[in-house]
Amino acid sequence: MPVFSHLHSHTQYSLLDGQASISGLMKKAQADGMPAVALTDHGNMFGAFNFVAEANKYNVKPIVGCEFYLVEDRHKKAFSREKGERDKRYHQLLLAKDQDGYHNLSKLCSMSFIEGVYSKFPRIDRELLLKYHKGLIATSCCIGAELPQAILFQSEAKAEELLKWWLDVFEDDYYIEIQRHGLMNFDGTGKSQEDVNQVLLGLARKYNVKVICTNDSHYVEQTDFAPHDILLCVNTGEEHSIPVGDFQTNYFRLISQDNKVFYDHLDNLRPLAGQDAHIRRQLQRIDEEAQAPRPKSRFGFANDQFYFKSQAEMNALFADVPESVDNTNEIVDKITPPKLQRDILLPNFPIPPEHANADAFLRHLTYKGAFEGEKRRYSDRTPEIEERLDYELRVIETMGFAGYFLITQDFINHGRNNGVAIGPGRGSAAGSAVAYCVGITNIDPIKYSLLFERFLNPERVSMPDIDIDFDDVNRQRVIDYVVDKYGKNQVAQIITFGTMAAKSSIKDVSRAMDLPLALANDLVKMVPDQVGTTLTKAFAENQELDMIRRDDAPDNLRGQILRLATQLEGSVRNTGIHAAGIIIAPDDITKYIPVSTSKESELLITQFDGKVIESAGMLKMDFLGLKTLTIIVDAINLIEKNHGVKIDIDEIPIDDLKTYELYQRGDTIGTFQFESEGMRMYLKDLKPTNIEDLIAMNALYRPGPMQFIPNFINRKHGREAVEYPHELLEPILNYSQGICVTGDTLVHDADTGARVRIDELADRVGSFRVQGVDAELNPAVAPITRFFDNGVRDVVKVRLRDGSTATMTPDHQVLTEAGWQAIGQLAPGDFIAAPRQLAVENEADYDLDKLRTLAYLLADGSLTSGACCNFVSNSPALVAAYTASTSTAFENLTVSTLQQVRDVTRVSVKVAEKGYYHEPTSLLAWLRELGLKTQKGGLASREKFVPEFVFGLNQTCIAHFVAALWDCDGHVGAKICSYKTISPLLARDVQTLLLRLGLRAVTYETSYHNPNDEQPTTAYQISTFQLREFDALIGPHLVEKRRQYGAKATPATSATVSRAAFVAELRLVWPGSNKELMRTHGFDRQHLQPTRLARNPRISAAVVAPLTRALPLSVTERNLRVRWEEIVSIEPAGQQAVYDIEVAGIHNFLGNNIILHNCVYQEQIMQAAQIMAGYSLGGADLLRRAMGKKDMKKMAQERDKFIEGCKNLHGIVAKKANEVFDVMEKFAAYGFNRSHSAAYSLVAYQTGYLKAHYPAEYMAAVLTNNMGDIKKVTFFIEEARKQNVAVLGPDVNESILKFNVNKQGQIRFGMAAVKGAGEAAVEEIVQEREKGGHYADIFDFSRRVNLRAVNKKTFESMAQAGAFDSFDRYHRRQFLEAPGNDQSLIEKAMKVGQQHQAAKESAQQSLFGGGGGEMAIPMPKIQDMEPWSPTEKLRREKEVVGFYLSGHPLDDFKLEIDSYCTCGLDKIESYKNRDITVAGLISNVLFKTTKTGHPFVSFNIEDYDSSLNLALFRDDYTKFSSIINPRNYDKEQVPPMFIRGKYAQRFRDSDQFEFKIMTMEPLFNVAEKLANGVRVQLDLRTITEPFMDRFMEAVESAAGSKKLEIKFAEPHEHLAVDTYSRRYRIEPKEFIRKMREMEIEACQLI
Repeated sequence: MPVFSHLHSHTQYSLLDGQASISGLMKKAQADGMPAVALTDHGNMFGAFNFVAEANKYNVKPIVGCEFYLVEDRHKKAFSREKGERDKRYHQLLLAKDQDGYHNLSKLCSMSFIEGVYSKFPRIDRELLLKYHKGLIATSCCIGAELPQAILFQSEAKAEELLKWWLDVFEDDYYIEIQRHGLMNFDGTGKSQEDVNQVLLGLARKYNVKVICTNDSHYVEQTDFAPHDILLCVNTGEEHSIPVGDFQTNYFRLISQDNKVFYDHLDNLRPLAGQDAHIRRQLQRIDEEAQAPRPKSRFGFANDQFYFKSQAEMNALFADVPESVDNTNEIVDKITPPKLQRDILLPNFPIPPEHANADAFLRHLTYKGAFEGEKRRYSDRTPEIEERLDYELRVIETMGFAGYFLITQDFINHGRNNGVAIGPGRGSAAGSAVAYCVGITNIDPIKYSLLFERFLNPERVSMPDIDIDFDDVNRQRVIDYVVDKYGKNQVAQIITFGTMAAKSSIKDVSRAMDLPLALANDLVKMVPDQVGTTLTKAFAENQELDMIRRDDAPDNLRGQILRLATQLEGSVRNTGIHAAGIIIAPDDITKYIPVSTSKESELLITQFDGKVIESAGMLKMDFLGLKTLTIIVDAINLIEKNHGVKIDIDEIPIDDLKTYELYQRGDTIGTFQFESEGMRMYLKDLKPTNIEDLIAMNALYRPGPMQFIPNFINRKHGREAVEYPHELLEPILNYSQGICVTGDTLVHDADTGARVRIDELADRVGSFRVQGVDAELNPAVAPITRFFDNGVRDVVKVRLRDGSTATMTPDHQVLTEAGWQAIGQLAPGDFIAAPRQLAVENEADYDLDKLRTLAYLLADGSLTSGACCNFVSNSPALVAAYTASTSTAFENLTVSTLQQVRDVTRVSVKVAEKGYYHEPTSLLAWLRELGLKTQKGGLASREKFVPEFVFGLNQTCIAHFVAALWDCDGHVGAKICSYKTISPLLARDVQTLLLRLGLRAVTYETSYHNPNDEQPTTAYQISTFQLREFDALIGPHLVEKRRQYGAKATPATSATVSRAAFVAELRLVWPGSNKELMRTHGFDRQHLQPTRLARNPRISAAVVAPLTRALPLSVTERNLRVRWEEIVSIEPAGQQAVYDIEVAGIHNFLGNNIILHNCVYQEQIMQAAQIMAGYSLGGADLLRRAMGKKDMKKMAQERDKFIEGCKNLHGIVAKKANEVFDVMEKFAAYGFNRSHSAAYSLVAYQTGYLKAHYPAEYMAAVLTNNMGDIKKVTFFIEEARKQNVAVLGPDVNESILKFNVNKQGQIRFGMAAVKGAGEAAVEEIVQEREKGGHYADIFDFSRRVNLRAVNKKTFESMAQAGAFDSFDRYHRRQFLEAPGNDQSLIEKAMKVGQQHQAAKESAQQSLFGGGGGEMAIPMPKIQDMEPWSPTEKLRREKEVVGFYLSGHPLDDFKLEIDSYCTCGLDKIESYKNRDITVAGLISNVLFKTTKTGHPFVSFNIEDYDSSLNLALFRDDYTKFSSIINPRNYDKEQVPPMFIRGKYAQRFRDSDQFEFKIMTMEPLFNVAEKLANGVRVQLDLRTITEPFMDRFMEAVESAAGSKKLEIKFAEPHEHLAVDTYSRRYRIEPKEFIRKMREMEIEACQLI
């Protein structure tokens, strides 16, 4: 069979037109033995870099191409409909032959965007082709190309004429391309695709042009047709049910119930309707559309033949034109794949002629910035500073990075000099003194002991990474400078690719399938909100969602949607622009990479994303916008305006007492980095007194080891001793308050899933990435940065309750709920952390039949002797499954069965057609590759293991493999799912595979005597109790044994947390009693009893989890993110070689599926060597590396050098120097990255300083910079009020565009935040006020402002927001309403203003200039009317402000809410299956009808903090709909409601809950109905005769029917007397109102 390669292939980067993933194409090509594949996406090269890399990984030759849009004139972008003009685009395939061809292809693609883009199509023309055709291969392309279109719609002669042009340009590199997709009767021409092919073949023969065959591949497998069709609907926004076809030719596409695709004339399709309801519905829709004046059809592919066909399929399809297959190989042979990866190319920075080169100029700028001028960095020129600068400059010169520093300092200094606020630095760049001196950073690394080696390491040459923060308002000015300096053709932003995530894929498919929005939203809500959630995980976690997916009934539309969404999940959906990344090229960027354009930016956009752009040789700079810097700038401007003080934020005192008092109170809401609840709690304990405290806390809390925070706090306050190896080291260790595993430890590879022995990682430093946890115990991935061989040490073997084991030194640290602790400090019964799931970044796919074969052989196969690889089973179903899978997966096999005793069947294989005598079967050869068989034998049962590749497969493959194991030796029971084996390796492997699926398993061991074996046999049982998850993930793949589990199945997990730690944290955040906790949050108080703690020190995670959503239990919530496993034994294990690694950032990793700490050799080691032994920085770095590598020879030399240095420099004796050197070797856990922490702690301190000294101005700046987020504005207004800073509504006489501070120190609402005001109008109002003074009244306002800028809408919005309230003659209602037919105050004021401005303009234009003064305009009469009610006033305020500013409509009912409501709406999830009462405002009442014709109503209920959407159906509709119908109330305003209901399961056995209403009534009735009376407390010290007279007057004026209780109290004497009135009865709410008038607050309903 001739070899064939696909030369016309689309991927997901043909946005919403291609569905194939690049890896999917490569896997199929490799499996099919295809030598090469071409990438030809529509109009772009987005996927080219990844395509070449992926192809190389699969040993497939990559051919980079593009299917361009060819037009007559790429510059023409205007078309006249009247003249019948349209943008006629033809498809044109071009392939790059070599590197020159790639550059020209890239240039064409770039120019198609830069010059040719029209609508959404990038276009080229012949002019560009003539210019850039060298090194390119062209074909006649598909049916949409120029030649086929000429054949269809013009003539064969025209096609021949066009062909000649292509041959003249491309000569032997032009090919006729034919495709066969069975397309018929194009646009009524009567010509089919095959007709076109025959003409093309004739032209090929006539002009001796070679022919190739292709398939217009848009998806990988034929079965991917359905999701691809949905993708097209997402692209066009059309419903899937719209017919695909042509009403002119009557050719249509139909899909049967079993997903077969038919494309033919309508007359030939109608007979198919017989037994297929699905086809009948499609025909009915076609007939309905045919009756319409303009029948509607949608874009769709005619059939399911547009997939990545195999070589055999292509050979069969073009058997009559065999040369068309052969000729694909000619093209493949012509291709030399381009090299797209290169070293980074720096742009040329202009060097002044007096400096020899970039290094000399950088040295000049460094020393000038360090020691010259008013703003010199250092006042004293010391040898230490010079040594530091010279060392750094030498390293920079050696590494060739001077140009990078010059480029960076240039645009940063330009920004600083032009009013752009720039951060002091971030990350390790803050450790460079050169960067500090030339202005790149603004923090002194020498002062803060930050080391340069963290930033640039001469031993590891890689581009420095300097991320710069700019204030987000002025960031663009710096980017503009870079564009102006280097040219627009050298600067580009970076493209991003948006993909269809779990929820968005459901939304997109639902929209295409026309599922009602409410039902679609219900499906979406069933998917967890966790970041990175996939649909596979969602199905495992939500049984109801999984049941919907698995229900394949024809009428289950939701199930179809979920299945399609699963197939489309992860598809590229759209492009975007990276928020910060900027590329600067050496010259024209199109010489290096393809670029595109976007309506969202004036800059060019790269076609490669940020993950690969640097690998493509481009210099990437991150221009990060930091809102905090804008807040600082705004606050400083307000302070200068209000106080006349110009603050230089870089010069504020770093030891300000008032600022540290703010941190000590934890009063840091609104400040940078320190405002989280957990951080504020720690600050109150720490009581920071210097900047080092803040640096340490910032490093420890984020992202450092939080577990050390209590130690740090205790050491600061003297509660824990701080010991230094030598007093000389105190200066470098005091800011941190001054603290290995065996080689067979398996480390989880986060990229591939493989388990790698730790002693094999020495050569993989920098490239190997591990899974661990971050500071919040979320799963995290990071590379290893160092490897340590720690020699032979005493070790212990640790065994956990789940059967996991690890062998380590006693001082190696593991994670406990109390923090990182040495394993030697723990004992059996203690708990340590393990992951909830093993993640793999690059999951692979695999042949499921091969996986089943492998699993069956591992479970019940005979692999011991010779060529034997037999499967044995007594299950006919398993024998059939094994036979089918093996026959399918392996070539040239004959499968035979042999019936043995006890109904056992043995299945064996042999070579069907031998090429030589000892030829092994393809199955045997594969098993040998996997290490399961050898030339002479194989594995015994107790030696079996799972090959390493399986651990890196995707979840579907792993589930399929595990299910096959379970088919043979597994048990699926009512209370447990278990698997048995006698192989310890296989047991460990199965447990790990279950963890890959997120299933916890426990391994049990039992021993028994085997008569055939002298030694006892150990059996291993791997058991999981997560029954429903097991069924959801693995159940669908089981051949036998599947069991369905209901909602009442055994609880999914046995996860626990420390009861004592939980209770301790709960006591901090819950001030009430246990009983109140139970009543408010439904938490059973029995869990808090001391006896329960003594009896069971652990508490179920499922019990505490709901409470973490209701209360700020940050530590408990964090601890729930991992699994805590009990230690069952710690036993000495002799001496063994031990190893360790350093992990960047997170400093921990998974070893044997346990979370283990790593070594952290940090700045302090190098500084210790410097201070004690006189090492240079370079020498100290060599010492650090020697320690890291455990180079014993080098270490011995360094020890001698260190001891000698200590003696010569400080007279330290050898014994002490040796002790210090030993400590330096062991030092690990307490180091942290100071550079990033110091830089950001400085910014944080600046915000704390401003808040402490100028709280009003600072909070106004915070509010201004959060104006777009109503929730944050509300939150920060509340915070300002806690600071005793009033926040007032907008006022035309005080407000400006942003939030402002008035002379009384009160914050005024920014007028730009008022909806409908308009920024131009606000600027006009402010400018006029600054010019002419305050506005006297509304008429003065209307006369003075420009009424073209300040229109009626602005007037109305301002009035509703209260901006005219300072004109106290009128109230808000008068501005907008008027009685009878009168005009409103706004209308009258605007009329006066218009008359005044017209008269003024007329006078100015008069020949004599007027001279008679202003014309007197009579003031209109304004009629009195009742003001709006408080509720109406607040409602209108919210319309234009977004929230209630001057109050809340529920304030009048706060007493009822506090007395009778169970909880707020945001807390109802804590009250599952319980009766509760809530109250709130009613809005968005919508009366609708269901599809079955029944009425229902939906509405929102909203309280102070949250809102809830509810719906009433059937009986509930009958009972309650009238109560919430706006038409039944004055002004259609539904009053606040009091609702009693239950938060219960939506359906039986459902994981979804909803609030079911039981009773509902207006809130104003509640006090009268439920209150028995009022209890008021009177202070005996305040009771006087006048007081009692007023009190009795209030009692009598509030007469009613409820009782009055009075409690007389004398707090100091602890006296209290309860009384009640027999004579007086009161109306509760009126009485309480009267009490508040008397400033008596101690009232409550009874």
